[in-house]
Amino acid sequence: MLFPWKTVHPGFVYTGFAGEDADRQPGQRDVDESTRGVVEAIDKTTIETTGSFFHGNYGEGVKVMPW
Repeated sequence: MLFPWKTVHPGFVYTGFAGEDADRQPGQRDVDESTRGVVEAIDKTTIETTGSFFHGNYGEGVKVMPW
């Protein structure tokens, strides 16, 4: 049995791990935006795309990323 897999880059995400007082950096996206993109990339996984590296693209269409 074959199991498709891929690696998904969630993007530049503001998580708050640096502490409550950490400044948000230009280009950082909310966790919800990033999560939408990751889920979309997982949903589009097929045996034909297995082994590929994808950017979740914040739910705005999955992008294939070069290795």
